[in-house]
Amino acid sequence: LLFQEKCPLASSEETVRGQITITPPENCSVWHNGIKLQLDWSVSYFETLSTQEAIAYETTLVEPGYISEPQQIPFELDLAAIADKFIETYDGEMFCIRHSL
Repeated sequence: LLFQEKCPLASSEETVRGQITITPPENCSVWHNGIKLQLDWSVSYFETLSTQEAIAYETTLVEPGYISEPQQIPFELDLAAIADKFIETYDGEMFCIRHSL
C-alpha cells in the first residue's frame, strides 16, 4: 500500500445512525425538492477500465417544501435489511469497491 487512511466503516450486519443538520440563511425561507438518504455502491475494474454502479437503498426523509429555520433530521439505516443489495466484498485483482451514503 502506498498510503493508509482510516475511515469509519460499518459491516452489513450493523445499523447506521446519524443526523442531518440543515441551516438556511438567516431570515430566509429556502425551497427544497425533498431530502433523501441514498446508499450507492460501485465496483471499478482497473483491467478493463469499467465501473459497475447501483443504488442499494434510497428513502425520502423530508418531502419537498420550505425550510425557514434550522432543522435536525435523524436517520437510521439497517444494513442487514438490505445486505443483498450491495457488495461488501469482491474476489479479484485490480479493483476498487466504494460505498457512498
